[in-house]
Amino acid sequence: MGGGAEPPAQASIALALATAGSLFPLLSPVIGWIGVFVTGSVTNANVLFAGLQSTTATQIGVDPTLLAAANTAGGVMGKIVSPQSIAIAAAAVNSAGEESKITSMSIKYSAILLVLVCVWSYTLSLMVG
Repeated sequence: MGGGAEPPAQASIALALATAGSLFPLLSPVIGWIGVFVTGSVTNANVLFAGLQSTTATQIGVDPTLLAAANTAGGVMGKIVSPQSIAIAAAAVNSAGEESKITSMSIKYSAILLVLVCVWSYTLSLMVG
């Protein structure tokens, strides 16, 4: 996924995640979700975790492209509740100060969509292998 060698810490984390085996694709989108929740950006989450996803995929015998895509799809679901996105949305509709209300209304949609992406990623991992 990148042009250089993976940092040793990231490779170690990827090897640890590989212990989840064939169930890892079920969890893979959650990493993207967390990355976007923290950074506020799908692009940044991909930069942070695409190598990790790719290395883990190789270790468990799954197509690395699938897990990189799962990272992105999970990240999109995290964008729904990203604090940066919520703050911008609240300001755009003159609801500054109501960010917690907006977050509580949108968290269930983000979670439901994340579960769907997780199940779909796992199903695809069984078909694409």
